[in-house]
Amino acid sequence: MKITGYEDLRVQRTIKSIYDAFSELILERDYEKITVTELAKRAMINKKTFYRYYPTLDDLLAELQARYSRNTCS
Repeated sequence: MKITGYEDLRVQRTIKSIYDAFSELILERDYEKITVTELAKRAMINKKTFYRYYPTLDDLLAELQARYSRNTCS
């Protein structure tokens, strides 16, 4: 879920927590070995909360890749 700035502050914090947890995990291990359960624990959210915003880890990865490429091209 892309943050537009118009979301509820709690939603913004949850998405940021997911981004941060994923960024930490991707530095620690291969992408294929990261699980939603592990990510949710690191982000201090429920797995259901993760799935509310992202159908799969692949969707989260694609969003972050697009976000990083926009930031580096600007």
